[in-house]
Amino acid sequence: MKAFQDIDQAVNRIRTFPDDIEQPEVRLQSRQRDVMEIGLYGNTDIWTLRKLAERLRDRLLSSEGITQVEIRRVPDYMTHVEIPRYKLREYNLTLGQVADIIVQSSEDIPAGAIETKSGEILLRMKERKQWAKEFANIIVITSESGSTVKLGDIADITDGFEETGFHGQFNRQPYIGVEIFRVGEQSPLEIASTVDKILEDFGPSLPPGVKY
Repeated sequence: MKAFQDIDQAVNRIRTFPDDIEQPEVRLQSRQRDVMEIGLYGNTDIWTLRKLAERLRDRLLSSEGITQVEIRRVPDYMTHVEIPRYKLREYNLTLGQVADIIVQSSEDIPAGAIETKSGEILLRMKERKQWAKEFANIIVITSESGSTVKLGDIADITDGFEETGFHGQFNRQPYIGVEIFRVGEQSPLEIASTVDKILEDFGPSLPPGVKY
């Protein structure tokens, strides 16, 4: 699995693909069958549910015998970078130039995951490795004297989710699924037993109102 992750990350760092092609996707070719899906739901915001689902996924993947876990029914992360026009004029910048600087300064933004529209830059990511505070520290201008202007000095940067394409609900409450697969000759019974033990520890740590 580590080799697959390394290849996937390497492909995501490639910046020279033509703009008019579909975003490349690396897939692991092996026999894969779903074993179970754990649903997290409750009277809370989708941000909290997403973080809980990621924590559960990482806990499952840290266990011997479980090699593939995916989060379902969840929107992509979206970081909004809003820059007032007067700020762009003040520093003789364009939105496109700032977007290029962000891409060059971060290896975690997949190709094709950045767009500019309506006076803001949108960064779309399935996995969150950088947050608004990290993006705010990106240097966009360095003067001859050595002084710098950071992205946070000229932009309002906020973390959130893509607003469309999410419909996961259970009992009229937000819902996120954590799907566990077996790969190759892995035993579904052994996986299910491991999952049950993990949930015994994980369940009590859930905040009030969140269930599985």
